[in-house]
Amino acid sequence: MTTKISDDQAMDAVVATRPDTDTIDHAWYVGRREQVLNQVLSTPRNLPGTARTPSTVPVRPQRQTRWRLVAAAVAVVAAGGLFAQVLVPLGSPGSPQAAQALDRLAGAVPANPVIPDGSYELTVYEDSGIAESDNGPISYATVRSTWTGADGWAWAHQTGDDPAYYIFPPAPRNYDLNAVPADPTVMEAYLRARVMGSSSVEEALFEAVKETLAFTPTPAATRAASIRMLAGVPGVTVTENTTDPNGRPATKVAFVDEQRRPGVVNALYLDPDTTQVVAELRTQNTKPFYTCIYTERRIVTSLPDNIINTLGTDRTYKSIP
Repeated sequence: MTTKISDDQAMDAVVATRPDTDTIDHAWYVGRREQVLNQVLSTPRNLPGTARTPSTVPVRPQRQTRWRLVAAAVAVVAAGGLFAQVLVPLGSPGSPQAAQALDRLAGAVPANPVIPDGSYELTVYEDSGIAESDNGPISYATVRSTWTGADGWAWAHQTGDDPAYYIFPPAPRNYDLNAVPADPTVMEAYLRARVMGSSSVEEALFEAVKETLAFTPTPAATRAASIRMLAGVPGVTVTENTTDPNGRPATKVAFVDEQRRPGVVNALYLDPDTTQVVAELRTQNTKPFYTCIYTERRIVTSLPDNIINTLGTDRTYKSIP
């Protein structure tokens, strides 16, 4: 029996099988892309009938090489499964000085920074910078108050440019350092298999730790281990006994990748006594293009009335301009 369908029905069937952008991003994260590329490039590829020896290296036309790489990548994905956990080799350790400084910082983590059940951590920060728009670069400045619950859900009110109300889910969907043992090596392997949204795995590792330290309710051991993990990430430097952009005592932890982001320094400033994030600063060729100053951080027992009236208390992502 033969079933005939129209051209429109055939096109609808094809469109229905295509994954959406969010699904693709979730599967094809930074660590996965780098692992597949490294595996493809490290796999010997011979032309039929050609022996690969030190003295015999086959010369292939550019077009043929390109399609062999594509075919190899497809084979790797098919063999390993697109959603399988894949671990890439850990980064080479950083300098002993940076490791020692991070170890001292981790040692200052308070014993119990977890948000009590039924309470919220109120965090207030001011950020400013330059963003791209249809009309070119524009400057902006906002103030955001965020109430984070013990389970990681957060309610926020932003004023200044682009005022809005938000409800945010817990840690980024593809990783949560609370889900793994508080061990720097385990954490790095876990993150390398999952991080996404950055220009390199190393940058994504730095960003993952920054997000964890800034907003995620995290046990003391996990917080300390995530700080120590940065010692093994290439491009990370540590400066003790310095000040943040607001002049407060701080330890500066920065990430630099001159190959992918020349001239860009992404810096995180932490209170050396409490390890709380007090500021973030990104510069390009020494000029600031993003500054974030944390002005308040304390535990409160309830959400404000205006937050409840505007956003409600249901744990569902929401954005209200």
